[in-house]
Amino acid sequence: MDGIEIQRRATLLKTGALQNAILTSANFSIIATDEKGIIQLFNVGAERMLGYLAAEVVNKINPSDIHDPEEVEARAQALSLELATTITSVSRLWHSRPHAE
Repeated sequence: MDGIEIQRRATLLKTGALQNAILTSANFSIIATDEKGIIQLFNVGAERMLGYLAAEVVNKINPSDIHDPEEVEARAQALSLELATTITSVSRLWHSRPHAE
């Protein structure tokens, strides 16, 4: 193994360790969904902040399922005022990005 290969592997290990530290952090809530909006990643921080275990939500629900509808509506109204446009549902924003079929 040459010096460049050793350096490449060391960089990959360092990057992987950093990614793992971020994902396992209890200080940040990280939730990722697939193209259909189903939760695929729910880190320890999300568990702590939202009170659900990853096993309860991953591959089972989308983020809108764990939001209080009244809170979502209040946020939609606040965003409507802030952005000077009508936001009818904040949860629609989570699923509005186009994706490849």
